[in-house]
Amino acid sequence: AGMTSSYDTATGTLRIESTGVTNTLSEFATVLSTLEYENQDDRLSETPDRTVRTYCVDDTALQSNAPITTIQLVSVDDAPEVDLDSTDAPGVFDSSASFDEDVGAVDIAPNASVSDVDSDDLRVCVARITNILNEGSESLTANTAGTNLVTTFDSSTGTLVIQSASGSNQPITAYERVLQTLEYVNSSDNPDDSETRQIVVECIDDQNQVSNLPVSVVTITPRNDAPELVLSTGPSGPNYSAIFTEGDNPVAIVDPTAELTDPDDVNIQSCTIEIASGAADTVEQLSVDITGTSITFDASSTPEQLVLNGPAPIDQWNQVLRSAAYENTAVDPTDTPDRVIEFVCVDPSNEPSPTRIATVNVIPVNQKPVVFVDSAPNNRDFSTTFTEGTPALLSNPSSAEVTDVDSSQVTECQVSITNLFDVGFESLTANANGHSVVITYTAPTLSIVGTIDLADMNEILRSVTYNNIDDDPDPSTRQISWECTDDSNLTSDQSFTRLVINPQNDLLTIDLNGASAGTGHTSVFTEDQGPVEVTDFDVDIVDVDNENIIECTLQLASTPDGTDESLDMPDTVGISHVYDAATRTLTLSGAASESAYESALASVVYNNIDHDPDTTTRNVAVQCTGQQNSSSTADIVVIIPVNDAPKLDLNSSDSKRWWISILKMMFAFVVNVQSHVPIPILVLLPYVTVTPETVTLLLIPPHLVRALTVLH
Repeated sequence: AGMTSSYDTATGTLRIESTGVTNTLSEFATVLSTLEYENQDDRLSETPDRTVRTYCVDDTALQSNAPITTIQLVSVDDAPEVDLDSTDAPGVFDSSASFDEDVGAVDIAPNASVSDVDSDDLRVCVARITNILNEGSESLTANTAGTNLVTTFDSSTGTLVIQSASGSNQPITAYERVLQTLEYVNSSDNPDDSETRQIVVECIDDQNQVSNLPVSVVTITPRNDAPELVLSTGPSGPNYSAIFTEGDNPVAIVDPTAELTDPDDVNIQSCTIEIASGAADTVEQLSVDITGTSITFDASSTPEQLVLNGPAPIDQWNQVLRSAAYENTAVDPTDTPDRVIEFVCVDPSNEPSPTRIATVNVIPVNQKPVVFVDSAPNNRDFSTTFTEGTPALLSNPSSAEVTDVDSSQVTECQVSITNLFDVGFESLTANANGHSVVITYTAPTLSIVGTIDLADMNEILRSVTYNNIDDDPDPSTRQISWECTDDSNLTSDQSFTRLVINPQNDLLTIDLNGASAGTGHTSVFTEDQGPVEVTDFDVDIVDVDNENIIECTLQLASTPDGTDESLDMPDTVGISHVYDAATRTLTLSGAASESAYESALASVVYNNIDHDPDTTTRNVAVQCTGQQNSSSTADIVVIIPVNDAPKLDLNSSDSKRWWISILKMMFAFVVNVQSHVPIPILVLLPYVTVTPETVTLLLIPPHLVRALTVLH
């Protein structure tokens, strides 16, 4: 107490003195015992040693001796100091930042400062995320432009290292500049916000002194991400390009690897696919297959706009979207402009995906004509029947037509019998109906040549007729092909007529006169000159439908002489014969060839044993039957009677008893040879000998009798 001290920095002198009172020696000794040396220079020089000379002056102004204290200085390297936010109050080294998923990378130390009281250079700085929650997605970056520093980031530890590429020390100012660009990035589409991220920064100076460890606290703010739809992973991705050729099946409008994703949701609420522009035909449509999913079509859906409703799992949406197809059923589609088909999907938070485009290039194709032998639009083919002897129309006479969506004219049509059986007998004809065409038939094809309108050709085609003049046509069903060529030289696919052949069993023909004129024959029967053939020797039987004859009958129209007249023939191998007197019919039977029956008929004879035959002309009806038919013709037998001499037949077994009775009463006239006078005599019974076999008449000797007349 009662002492003061003052230090003169200019001279380096500390003065201790009493103030108003005189202090004792012990009091000064106590103060001197607290004497201290201090050097606040962060970069003090260790040499030379510091010397302190101390002396005292008593109250009589006498100065003491001046002992010297030598102080050896030892410098100590200070650690660098890192302040992540230099705008904060002194001693507050931390910083804070907020990461927004929709914004992206965030600066975590824009106001950072680095200092080191005894160093100008640093060896390295390190920033580390201490609590990574989205592994592989979180990272730190910094901009080293304008410095000799480089950065490396280890995603497994979340550590960013800032240092010289060569490992040399670099100025603190360079490190400070780089730390001010330090950014936190989280690339996850669904970042975890359950914890703030703690990012620790430390620097090491050129003396390996480690700085303080300030922390940047980063708050994570997730945002709902829109669904992402990729129609193609190819060159046109994420959009898609397709080509639709007229007449093709529906064409896919997405790649098989098309994918819909959403990092925030496992379900998608809805998707819309629509032809947004370019549709020029009313028959353009889109399609998807929702089979096996919980996805449904909205009531507002149309063929040009498909509205699909969920919610449904994303894998179901991918299944449905990958089935998306475009179709154009126009018979003559327009090729421009390209069809633009838009895809948009919406998540449960009503966040739409980016619109993706499928572009469809429509390629029209010049269609071939189509021949409808029956009727359009479904009945190209036709069936009909040809009955032998009656030509048949080969198409529907009221509706057969050739159509062509691209052309109004045809240049040629051909109709062909694809399976010709009766060569030379089958033919096709058509009526030109006054149109400028040339119609020719060269078996098996009918050609109609000439450039005419479709309607005119239809008129001609409906007149095409089939005929077969074969008397025994092959019954196989004919297949008639039709094809036409338009004015663009495109030929239709073949259409067909199925033609059933209905042969008719023709009557066989009989020519009894052979090579002579006419088919009948006239025979002349002369009494007592034996039987006469009823046909010519070269009788001819023709049956175009059958190989064999089954039966022939010859019937006398009448027999005035009763059973004395008849028909007969010699026995013939393979053909039996029998004559029925009651019906006056000779029947020849047994399946045999035409030539066998011709020989048999040529051998049939008429006979009449009546001694005074009726001279009425006899008509003989001849009829032959094949396997399924018969035919007949007539023969005429002219009877010529002959005046017979009397004849006595005593040997007739039928008249023996009659003759015996007569002879018992018989008279004879004997003519006397000399006088020529008839003398009646009675033939005496003893002269007649009767046996069962004979009647013997004993006559008068001829020299006595000129003539004997027996009366009865």
